[in-house]
Amino acid sequence: MSTENDTPILARLGSITFSRRSYDPLTDLLELWNGEREGFARHLTPEGHEVLLDQEGSVVGLVVKEYQARLFDGPIEVTLPGEHEHNPAKSDRRHLWMPSLYGGTCA
Repeated sequence: MSTENDTPILARLGSITFSRRSYDPLTDLLELWNGEREGFARHLTPEGHEVLLDQEGSVVGLVVKEYQARLFDGPIEVTLPGEHEHNPAKSDRRHLWMPSLYGGTCA
C-alpha cells in the first residue's frame, strides 16, 4: 500500500515533466506520471525501469524499482526508448530530478 498515493509533485526527466507520484516504501517502488494512468504501453529500459508511453509514443510515466536503494548509487539514470537504447555511447539517457520524499532534492 502506498503512503504517498497520487501526490502532486514536479519531477523532471530531461525535458519531460511529471506532475503526480505514488511511492510504496514496502516495495521501494516509485511511480511518476502525467494525465490518465490507463491506456499506455510499458517499455523496459536497460536500467530496469519501466517507461510508460501513450499511443503516440510520448513518455507519460515512469516506474522506478528500488528507488531509495538506487539513490545511494548516485543519480538515477533512465535510457529512453529509441534506435540506440542498447548502445550507451549513442543512447538518449537522462537523469531524474525531483524533490526528495524526505525533503531536499534528488538527482
